[in-house]
Amino acid sequence: MKRENKLKFRKKSDIPIIVLTAKTSLISKVQLLDIGADDYITKPFETEELFARIRVILRNKNKIFIKLSSI
Repeated sequence: MKRENKLKFRKKSDIPIIVLTAKTSLISKVQLLDIGADDYITKPFETEELFARIRVILRNKNKIFIKLSSI
């Protein structure tokens, strides 16, 4: 997927994105976060870490929903 398409996807969707990749350079991490990734995990990874990161994203999304619904 080209960078422009990724940016358009993020504008149209609020689906959380966790990038799982073998790229470990700081530049790669920053670029992926800048184009819309919510989190980043490098391979090899532990399943428990992935699950913990998913829980954090869901918890943060829930906090935003609660704040918006109380307005």
